[in-house]
Amino acid sequence: MSRIVGLVRSFQEGNFQKRIRFSGNDEFVQIADSFNDMAANIQELINRVYVQEVSKKQAELEALQAQINPHFLYNTLSTIGSLANLGEIGKVTQMVEGLSHFYRLTLNQGNVYIELEKEMEQVQTYLEIQRVKYADAFTLYVDVDEDIMHMQVIKLVLQPFVENVFKHAWFGKSISIRLTGRRVGDNIELKVIDNGVGMRREEITGMLYGQSQSGGYGVKNVNERIKLRYGDEYGVSIASIYGAGTTVRLLLPAGVTGRTEIEEQPL
Repeated sequence: MSRIVGLVRSFQEGNFQKRIRFSGNDEFVQIADSFNDMAANIQELINRVYVQEVSKKQAELEALQAQINPHFLYNTLSTIGSLANLGEIGKVTQMVEGLSHFYRLTLNQGNVYIELEKEMEQVQTYLEIQRVKYADAFTLYVDVDEDIMHMQVIKLVLQPFVENVFKHAWFGKSISIRLTGRRVGDNIELKVIDNGVGMRREEITGMLYGQSQSGGYGVKNVNERIKLRYGDEYGVSIASIYGAGTTVRLLLPAGVTGRTEIEEQPL
């Protein structure tokens, strides 16, 4: 009876891996066999639900990733089409070459993770494409610590925010963009800062959590991908002063490749 009570207590604590064996053919053996069968069924159910949940998260990540690439491609091809109609063949060539390099980095040999240095290169490539369109109407400042440049991050987390600067922050004849990166404890903190028009609080909330019609598609996408990959303690936060600019902050774990790989997750 003490061994059976101990087994029940283990079940209460969530340990379904323990088993109990009795010799003979009495009622205690039947009770033990029933408990063992129940524990095995519960363990199998947990495994099945866990695998399904991880697979679901992986599918969500892949769907979000698949959505963001055509979104950027559509915008760029629209610009290329406009330049072609104006006979700007040289600019069209520059943008097509830049677009090719951008997607070569995006494909990343099929890997979800990319070195931060390559992620920064991708942003630079995007800005080279925009420079064809906007000439010297914007200025870029980069201040990223060298010691985090070779750390792995999920790809395409910076470009959507830089794209938003052009689509929604710009006012006047020019704008400045500042990219910063540093290590904060066990995390990486990346920022995209602009001196544009800024946003009101309800616009920020709509971008991060709602169905914003003011350019929040990429913002929400990146925030969800980060949280799915690393956990709810990571993600995107936005601080903005209306009429004075916006700072987007991304918090990622340093040197961590995510939590959605099934084989890396102990029960």
